[in-house]
Amino acid sequence: MKKHVFLFVLAFMIAGISYAQDLQTVTNNGNSTTNNLEVDPGADFFRYLAIKRLVDASGKKSQVAIANNKSVGQITWYPDLSATPSYALNIGANQLVYMNNGTTETIWRSGNMGPNSGLNADMLDGLHAASMFRYANTLFGDVHTYNYTAPGVYFNGQFRPANGVPNNNYAAYFYLGPLTTDRTYEGIIAMGTNSGSLYTKRKVANNWETEWRTIWDSGNFNPADYLALTGGVLSGDLTVGTTASQKQLNVNGNIKARRIKVSQTEWPDYVFDDSYSLPSLPSVEKFIRENKHLPGIPSADSVLTHGLDIGEQQAGLLKKVEELTLYIIEQKKEIDRERSRNEMLEKRLKAVEQLLAEPSGK
Repeated sequence: MKKHVFLFVLAFMIAGISYAQDLQTVTNNGNSTTNNLEVDPGADFFRYLAIKRLVDASGKKSQVAIANNKSVGQITWYPDLSATPSYALNIGANQLVYMNNGTTETIWRSGNMGPNSGLNADMLDGLHAASMFRYANTLFGDVHTYNYTAPGVYFNGQFRPANGVPNNNYAAYFYLGPLTTDRTYEGIIAMGTNSGSLYTKRKVANNWETEWRTIWDSGNFNPADYLALTGGVLSGDLTVGTTASQKQLNVNGNIKARRIKVSQTEWPDYVFDDSYSLPSLPSVEKFIRENKHLPGIPSADSVLTHGLDIGEQQAGLLKKVEELTLYIIEQKKEIDRERSRNEMLEKRLKAVEQLLAEPSGK
């Protein structure tokens, strides 16, 4: 009998010791484990894990809590448990929410995040894509008769209307227009899908322009290389009014400029050097008779075929002026020599005339 009583008392003491254990008692024996730590995993209601610390001697405490109710996970910070303000980050229901003292701010959620979506995203204010950009794959025959349903930018898939971009090219058309009630000013930007060229056309005072303007060409015209506010570099040929690319700049028409400066590496001052051999006038005359133009100056046929280099032409003309100057100087010397000779002959002639005029008897 005593043995049974002893065993009963021993079992009661062991049970009492086990129920007297708490987390403090457990962590006194060690505060690390390789096992998962679970808080009431069998419960089907809200559970949280809190980390608290004393703020001051009055008993105020702050707390960080990690909570879970199956559908929503939340991290909450209570800076002072004696007051109401708290801050939380809530994850769940396809959105990320920040809570500040009872005010809820949605940081992100799936779907539309622009204006009128309930999302306070300042960087997206005014950029509601659904109301700005509209796609309408309408293969109409006249690009001037597209009807807008609201202000915005409209674009179509590639097609080929009768009055579309040049060369009957397939293109994607972007329409910039107001409401259908006011159609006096509109614009079209078109990208040729075959050639890669970019065109534009506008409507001013209710009249569409008759011609498309090419603002970018996939060939030699590359605005990405030089169309910049701070300057740039043109890497290819530039043609104006022509499709023939012969030089870096090709203009089929007139050019108006206040000043043109041409760089030259050689200038014909060497004509005045003592070592320069001035062509004789007979040789120049012979060349002109045979070729019908001056030596060193391009012929009419050459200019018609190859054009005229302004720098070379200026240098060539200056060379002829300098040679002509030397010819004039030489002619002046020859004239002076002839004048001196004539003056001497006139004096001798006068002397002879005086002798002949005297009486023979004297």
